[in-house]
Amino acid sequence: MLLGVLESIYQVRKLSNFDKPSRLQLFAREAVNGNIDVIIFSPSGVNFEDCTVSGLVFDISETSWKSGQTPFPDVIYDRAVFGSRGKEKLLGVSVRKRLKEEFQIPFINTINSFDKWETYQALSRYPEIKVFLPETLLYRDTADLAHFLEKYEIVYIKPTGGAWGRNVFRVNQAQDRKYLFSHREKGSNFHDLLTLEEFHKKIIKGKLAGKSVIVQQGITLASFKGTPFDFRVRLQKNGSGEWKIVEKFARMAAPGSVVTNISNDGIYRKFKTCIPLVFPGKETRINREIRSFVYTACNRLEESFGRLGEIGFDIALDHSAKIWLLEVNSKPANDPLNHKFFVYPFKYAKYLWKKQTETP
Repeated sequence: MLLGVLESIYQVRKLSNFDKPSRLQLFAREAVNGNIDVIIFSPSGVNFEDCTVSGLVFDISETSWKSGQTPFPDVIYDRAVFGSRGKEKLLGVSVRKRLKEEFQIPFINTINSFDKWETYQALSRYPEIKVFLPETLLYRDTADLAHFLEKYEIVYIKPTGGAWGRNVFRVNQAQDRKYLFSHREKGSNFHDLLTLEEFHKKIIKGKLAGKSVIVQQGITLASFKGTPFDFRVRLQKNGSGEWKIVEKFARMAAPGSVVTNISNDGIYRKFKTCIPLVFPGKETRINREIRSFVYTACNRLEESFGRLGEIGFDIALDHSAKIWLLEVNSKPANDPLNHKFFVYPFKYAKYLWKKQTETP
């Protein structure tokens, strides 16, 4: 069986320049041990005329990547994130579409990313999910923000296609028709005292110009030793096509930060370390509720967006220990120290390949 890993040209170049991302190195070793051949390729490496892909194949004897060409893969593990603009994004959309529809190649991960507004609309249709969603609105003008600020002490502004905690603004009530807008950028915290009209002009029409934006109910996060935190819960499908939690950990915000993202200087803490200290006696109930919620949410997301192979949920706990879904990630980063991340994808690939070959 041949498994293709679709990556951005940036990741492929890193490999070809002997800069070896540990997750791909470990993944390739596990695949070889499972009797699976692997090729890493970008959209530009696909040749539809002769049904081949050019990219990098893993040489187990030398534990290195080498240039190679193979027929179209039996299954494609889509890990590529191209951002919101550029030629590669357009090519990626076209290549994915043809490989799926014209050549009927099974994909692990059928979408590039979860648009925050589309995801909210999809999940809010289910009563068992909606109760865990902060109220969210697509930003049209300052009246939308003013409406939320009348209802909630804290409000968040986010691009619908944003990632890594970038361009996330927290809004707090201030005085004299002005509000405190806070965000984190390049390791520093920034605070601006602005009217809603000033914010619209400076941020919506300036920094976020051209981006679709949501307004979201702010959740006051529970704190661990005085530091606000939330959770990342990662799930992948196993060799039976079933969802399994592969990791659950807390993310502690950097001092003064409005986001907890590790890419914005947040830090990891073990789930089982934090919860008993923050909510003594409630850890069993919290863990049970999170497990039930994420498994239900995975199935509901697939009903709306098609087959998925891995999902990362960002989940908050407020001061009453109620859980809230903050964000859904289609291709969460893999932890090089967690063996399961590199076992489940190729086992699930085998499962998809077998189903494909058994289909009459």
